[in-house]
Parts: sequence; structure tokens; C-alpha cells
Amino acid sequence: MGYRSDVAIALSKEAAALLKKRLEAATPDQRYLLDNPDLYEVDSKTEEALWRWHYVKWYEEFDEVAFIDNFLKELSNDDYLFIRLGENYDDIELRGDFWGNVFELGVSTSITMR
Repeated sequence: MGYRSDVAIALSKEAAALLKKRLEAATPDQRYLLDNPDLYEVDSKTEEALWRWHYVKWYEEFDEVAFIDNFLKELSNDDYLFIRLGENYDDIELRGDFWGNVFELGVSTSITMR
């Protein structure tokens, strides 16, 4: 079955354009996650892009995950925001500083009651 995560990535206009070029040379395995998100959106005004996956196996040894991770490492921190929430409550990974994205992508925790 494997460990699953919820993952979201927001990219600036420039980063989204660069990813589009990188995808042209990518293999089908490398493209898989980006071609099959649970949510994909491009803002019509800013051209910022958002991908989101629910309950996905996010392992670096997978070609599609390695492709995304390697791409994000090329970017300035200001051009992306990566969020991964694992199954465990304390398993939260945040990378990048693109907090001003138009999607208002972020992390929220709260105490809930009945």
C-alpha cells in the first residue's frame, strides 16, 4: 500500500514557463504526475500555476517525483512554493518562498470539536 501524502506546488509565471519547456524533453514517466494532477490551475491574469495531488506516493526514487524535485532545485526560492503533508501529523515539508501566490496556497492547522 505505501505511505501517502498530499502535495501542492505553486509556480510563478517565469517558473511555469520554464517547466513547460522542460516537459517538452521529459519522458512519459517523468511527466506522469504533472500530466495527471487532482487539480491544475493557471491564473489568467498572473499566469501563475498550481498543481495538487491527494493521497499520492511521493518517493524520490520515482522518476516523476525526482523530475519535479530536480526542477524545483533549479529555481529561485521566490519562484515556487512546495507543500507536502504526509499521513503522520508531524510530517510536513515546506520548500520555497512563493507565499504571495494568487492561489493563497499555504498550510493551516486547527483544533476541531464535534
